[in-house]
Amino acid sequence: MNSPVVWIVFPAITAIALFFVQRKQTVVTVIGTTVALLLGLLALIAPFGESVDLGPVSFELQTSLDVFGRRFLLDSSDRFTLVLIYVGVAFWFAGSLVAQAYRLFVPLGLAIATLLTSALAVEPFLYAALLIELMVLVSIPMLSPPGNRVGRGVLRYLTFQTFGFPLILFTGWLLSGVEAGIADAEILRFAFILLAFGFVFLLGIFPFHTWIPMLSRESHPYVVAFLFFELPLVITLFALGFLFRYEWLRLNPDVYALFALVGGMMIFIGGVIAAFQRTLGGLLGYTVMVEIGLSLLAISLGLGPDGNGTSLGLFFALLLPRAISLGVWALSLIVISKARLVETQHDTPPPQWELSFKEMQGAARQYPIAAFCLLLAQFSLAGLPLLAGFPIRLALWDRLAQESFLMTLVVLLGYGGLMIGGIRTMAVLVTGPEDVDWKIHEHRGERLLLIAGGVVIIIIGLFPQAFTPTLVRMAEVFYQIVP
Repeated sequence: MNSPVVWIVFPAITAIALFFVQRKQTVVTVIGTTVALLLGLLALIAPFGESVDLGPVSFELQTSLDVFGRRFLLDSSDRFTLVLIYVGVAFWFAGSLVAQAYRLFVPLGLAIATLLTSALAVEPFLYAALLIELMVLVSIPMLSPPGNRVGRGVLRYLTFQTFGFPLILFTGWLLSGVEAGIADAEILRFAFILLAFGFVFLLGIFPFHTWIPMLSRESHPYVVAFLFFELPLVITLFALGFLFRYEWLRLNPDVYALFALVGGMMIFIGGVIAAFQRTLGGLLGYTVMVEIGLSLLAISLGLGPDGNGTSLGLFFALLLPRAISLGVWALSLIVISKARLVETQHDTPPPQWELSFKEMQGAARQYPIAAFCLLLAQFSLAGLPLLAGFPIRLALWDRLAQESFLMTLVVLLGYGGLMIGGIRTMAVLVTGPEDVDWKIHEHRGERLLLIAGGVVIIIIGLFPQAFTPTLVRMAEVFYQIVP
């Protein structure tokens, strides 16, 4: 028995099995959620590399698995990462029935979690690029289920991701000369440029960000929010792998200056555009753009020449509030979209999820719980005090103010744009025809999940010290691979 079999092979087999029984959506959801949750909890107590005695049976949980000459390694340093991946996936699966996600969501979502784990475990780590591209291909049927017209956002998403993939592989080939000690300054400079462009395509950095708001308008909000959480996470962790494995990258101040510049630019541009959005779907997309910029900024502050590693821990601390807020936001959009269905007398969800402000006027009168939770999630990601996103953002803003006043002003302007977008959303949702009475239309399952999510957003904001230390410890994984 070894750990890659438990956290890679077993969930992969489960995903394939669930794919063949996908029409039994309730059963598939229950099995997928249970398997993901058990794998996450098992990672907390698993004795990696130690002998285990179960009565007369004794075995050792080995930490590596060789497949076709490639090694997959999962040891105790990956414990909290595995918990994050599989408990996070269980969180998304648990709400998929209420969110009316497509029946492919759970099987393909479990496959994505498996590929994410594989990308973090594979050695040589450059093969993670192949697994990330495979993860992108697997996500396509989730975004555009069979029988539906493929939208422009899906095509652009696939195109930009595929553009970044060969650039990363070619950079790895160039960097093999660095490991052999035969690279000169020109090769290093060229490799840095290729690597930068590769991650620009993969992360959707401006001006190659257009697929992000397009996806949020075209595809199912719950599926899109899941992808917006998982994909930037794995790509950013892959980028951190490059930084920690190559000393010339890790010690180059220009790398962190570029991270800070791009991160601040993403926050400012995303926030300003969000302030002028007229659709709830587009607002979600530009908020995700700001979140990507915040992650890059956190990395630059923690690992730059004057950094002490603290902000790298804060990068991981951003993940829990982000996951909860995106999940609550997406589920709220699904519920609020019913207001438009009532108006248009349709029984099925809309093929386009733009959800314009004009169409959503007064939706809070019909779906007050969903509207309130939507605003909680939106303001949490905008950094409103007392909500989940505020404590970590405050710590990052404080650190940034010590480094650059101008960058701090740019970042705060971006978050001011998000706050304006939230205020405009609130005004649209609560205003409407006076003859519409306030009444709760959410059914029991929707109420339960939305209220639970809203309560968690408030609890994390009030008691961040109960959650942050565990997430910060995930940074130890990267410190252990410094050569």
